[in-house]
Amino acid sequence: MEIQGPFLPLPSLYSTKESSMTNPKANPLIKDVMFFLAAIVVSMAGFWMMTGRDLINRDEASLLIQQQTISLETKVELYYQGLLQQEERIVKQEEKLQRILEQNTEAINDLKVQIATLSQSLKSITESGGTQ
Repeated sequence: MEIQGPFLPLPSLYSTKESSMTNPKANPLIKDVMFFLAAIVVSMAGFWMMTGRDLINRDEASLLIQQQTISLETKVELYYQGLLQQEERIVKQEEKLQRILEQNTEAINDLKVQIATLSQSLKSITESGGTQ
Protein backbone atom coordinates (compact mmCIF):
# COMPACT_ATOMS: atom_id res chain seq x y z
CA MET A 1 0.00 0.00 0.00
CA GLU A 2 1.60 3.23 -1.11
CA ILE A 3 0.51 6.78 -0.56
CA GLN A 4 0.96 9.13 -3.47
CA GLY A 5 2.78 12.36 -2.62
CA PRO A 6 3.11 15.35 -4.87
CA PHE A 7 6.48 14.28 -6.35
CA LEU A 8 7.50 10.75 -5.35
CA PRO A 9 5.49 7.79 -4.19
CA LEU A 10 5.85 7.51 -0.42
CA PRO A 11 6.05 3.98 0.98
CA SER A 12 3.57 3.09 3.64
CA LEU A 13 4.88 2.67 7.13
CA TYR A 14 3.01 -0.59 7.49
CA SER A 15 4.29 -2.16 4.30
CA THR A 16 6.10 -5.48 4.75
CA LYS A 17 7.73 -5.66 1.37
CA GLU A 18 10.96 -3.76 0.62
CA SER A 19 10.22 -0.47 -1.08
CA SER A 20 12.07 0.96 -4.01
CA MET A 21 13.27 3.92 -1.88
CA THR A 22 15.48 1.78 0.37
CA ASN A 23 16.73 -0.60 -2.33
CA PRO A 24 20.03 0.71 -3.74
CA LYS A 25 19.62 -1.30 -6.92
CA ALA A 26 16.21 0.19 -7.61
CA ASN A 27 17.18 3.74 -6.68
CA PRO A 28 20.79 4.86 -7.44
CA LEU A 29 20.25 8.02 -5.38
CA ILE A 30 20.31 5.90 -2.21
CA LYS A 31 23.88 4.78 -2.91
CA ASP A 32 25.00 8.40 -3.31
CA VAL A 33 23.25 9.48 -0.11
CA MET A 34 24.76 6.59 1.84
CA PHE A 35 28.23 7.42 0.48
CA PHE A 36 27.76 11.10 1.38
CA LEU A 37 26.67 10.24 4.95
CA ALA A 38 29.59 7.84 5.36
CA ALA A 39 31.99 10.54 4.10
CA ILE A 40 30.59 12.99 6.67
CA VAL A 41 31.00 10.47 9.50
CA VAL A 42 34.57 9.66 8.44
CA SER A 43 35.39 13.37 8.12
CA MET A 44 34.00 14.11 11.58
CA ALA A 45 35.93 11.20 13.10
CA GLY A 46 39.13 12.36 11.42
CA PHE A 47 38.59 15.91 12.63
CA TRP A 48 38.10 14.80 16.23
CA MET A 49 41.12 12.51 16.03
CA MET A 50 43.29 15.36 14.70
CA THR A 51 42.15 17.87 17.32
CA GLY A 52 41.92 15.33 20.11
CA ARG A 53 45.59 14.43 20.05
CA ASP A 54 46.49 17.99 21.05
CA LEU A 55 44.15 17.98 24.02
CA ILE A 56 45.38 17.20 27.52
CA ASN A 57 43.98 14.56 29.81
CA ARG A 58 42.33 15.10 33.19
CA ASP A 59 45.52 14.60 35.24
CA GLU A 60 47.47 17.12 33.18
CA ALA A 61 44.60 19.60 33.44
CA SER A 62 44.41 19.27 37.23
CA LEU A 63 48.20 19.69 37.47
CA LEU A 64 48.02 22.82 35.32
CA ILE A 65 45.23 24.26 37.49
CA GLN A 66 47.23 23.55 40.66
CA GLN A 67 50.30 25.26 39.21
CA GLN A 68 48.28 28.30 38.21
CA THR A 69 46.65 28.41 41.65
CA ILE A 70 50.06 28.30 43.32
CA SER A 71 51.26 31.00 40.96
CA LEU A 72 48.27 33.20 41.83
CA GLU A 73 48.80 32.59 45.55
CA THR A 74 52.46 33.57 45.16
CA LYS A 75 51.49 36.75 43.31
CA VAL A 76 48.95 37.65 45.98
CA GLU A 77 51.54 37.02 48.71
CA LEU A 78 54.10 39.20 46.93
CA TYR A 79 51.49 41.92 46.44
CA TYR A 80 50.58 41.76 50.12
CA GLN A 81 54.24 41.98 51.16
CA GLY A 82 54.67 44.97 48.84
CA LEU A 83 51.69 46.66 50.46
CA LEU A 84 53.15 46.04 53.94
CA GLN A 85 56.50 47.50 52.89
CA GLN A 86 54.75 50.52 51.41
CA GLU A 87 52.80 50.97 54.63
CA GLU A 88 56.04 50.82 56.66
CA ARG A 89 57.62 53.45 54.39
CA ILE A 90 54.58 55.69 54.79
CA VAL A 91 54.68 55.35 58.60
CA LYS A 92 58.41 56.18 58.66
CA GLN A 93 57.78 59.17 56.38
CA GLU A 94 54.99 60.38 58.66
CA GLU A 95 57.23 60.06 61.73
CA LYS A 96 60.01 61.94 59.96
CA LEU A 97 57.62 64.69 58.90
CA GLN A 98 56.26 64.89 62.46
CA ARG A 99 59.80 65.37 63.85
CA ILE A 100 60.53 68.02 61.22
CA LEU A 101 57.27 69.79 62.07
CA GLU A 102 58.16 69.77 65.78
CA GLN A 103 61.63 71.16 65.01
CA ASN A 104 60.11 73.87 62.82
CA THR A 105 57.61 74.73 65.55
CA GLU A 106 60.43 75.03 68.10
CA ALA A 107 62.45 77.19 65.69
CA ILE A 108 59.46 79.45 65.06
CA ASN A 109 58.85 79.80 68.81
CA ASP A 110 62.55 80.65 69.34
CA LEU A 111 62.32 83.23 66.56
CA LYS A 112 59.20 84.74 68.15
CA VAL A 113 61.07 85.06 71.46
CA GLN A 114 64.05 86.63 69.71
CA ILE A 115 61.81 89.04 67.79
CA ALA A 116 60.06 90.01 71.02
CA THR A 117 63.43 90.50 72.74
CA LEU A 118 64.77 92.55 69.83
CA SER A 119 61.63 94.66 69.68
CA GLN A 120 61.94 95.37 73.43
CA SER A 121 65.61 96.25 72.96
CA LEU A 122 64.74 98.52 70.04
CA LYS A 123 62.03 100.19 72.11
CA SER A 124 64.39 100.78 74.98
CA ILE A 125 67.07 102.12 72.61
CA THR A 126 64.62 104.46 70.91
CA GLU A 127 63.25 105.65 74.27
CA SER A 128 66.68 106.14 75.74
CA GLY A 129 67.90 107.83 72.56
CA GLY A 130 64.90 110.11 72.49
CA THR A 131 65.28 111.17 76.15
CA GLN A 132 68.92 112.15 75.83
